[in-house]
Amino acid sequence: MTDRDDFADLVVSAKNARKSSGFLFTGRIRYGIKNDKLEERLLCLDAIKVCICSTKIPVKIESQFNILSIKLIERLTDSHIVIETDEKQFHSLYGLHEKASLQPFLLILIRCLHAVFPYRLQAIVEIRPENEYDKLLQLANQYFEDISNDIRPCGGFSLRYECACDFYQVQCHRSIQYLIDTVFAHRLSREFTFREFESLTPKEYLPILAALRYNQWFTKLTIENMKLTNEVIEELCTVVRLCNTIKDLRLINCGLRQEFCTRFSHCLSVSFVENLDLSNNALEDKGRTFYYAKDKKNKTQENSKNEIT
Repeated sequence: MTDRDDFADLVVSAKNARKSSGFLFTGRIRYGIKNDKLEERLLCLDAIKVCICSTKIPVKIESQFNILSIKLIERLTDSHIVIETDEKQFHSLYGLHEKASLQPFLLILIRCLHAVFPYRLQAIVEIRPENEYDKLLQLANQYFEDISNDIRPCGGFSLRYECACDFYQVQCHRSIQYLIDTVFAHRLSREFTFREFESLTPKEYLPILAALRYNQWFTKLTIENMKLTNEVIEELCTVVRLCNTIKDLRLINCGLRQEFCTRFSHCLSVSFVENLDLSNNALEDKGRTFYYAKDKKNKTQENSKNEIT
């Protein structure tokens, strides 16, 4: 058996371990374990996750991380890259030998990240050296058919949702991706509604909301007749704080109480939301409509019935 055959068998075994249909990058590397000791490993990358695997069949995944967890990518040399994740873990990757370049892996990783964060990648992931980001992205695009995120249905929601499902370790519903890419994509109002997801569990709402964090497509978000858990509310606050395109937010009959207003006001003050409808929630006055609106100068409009302070 040749080295090429042996490597092909390793990749097949890694696909089975990852339960992946295919990788965008595979290669032998040296990986920092303990006390600067380096051992040979198989590096695999798909559109969602980086895996560091053993080099014996059956392949075992020894370390892995979702690309959403990446906080820092530092290219120290062509053959040495350090990746930091939000668990404060550092992954030190080396070429198989001193002259083996990890540039192909780096370019594909940056292209995957840019597909998920097309507008704010530099604000989310620190890339060093800083002055090489544009050059790296340009080179990365040459590895792929450079499909603009604006061409993807709903600004690429499906890919972000799939990444978030893996991040939160919940099932990725292909039916949701199909619904967003077809029905939602043709709504003139660009409204994202949750009425189609009533059968899901609260935990399954999390990746849907997470996919809206850096949304550049939807301008209105409506959740109605669904009780929101604290975990879902926390994710919703993150969406409101980070998303700059959602101007109208409707949370109707969601079991919200007065403490929600105090919690939500902090992120609302720095958000781009102009209209907020909290009808049929148990707020200050039971049974009354809670409606907030602001103009572009952040002044409360005269027709508001209440406002969050």
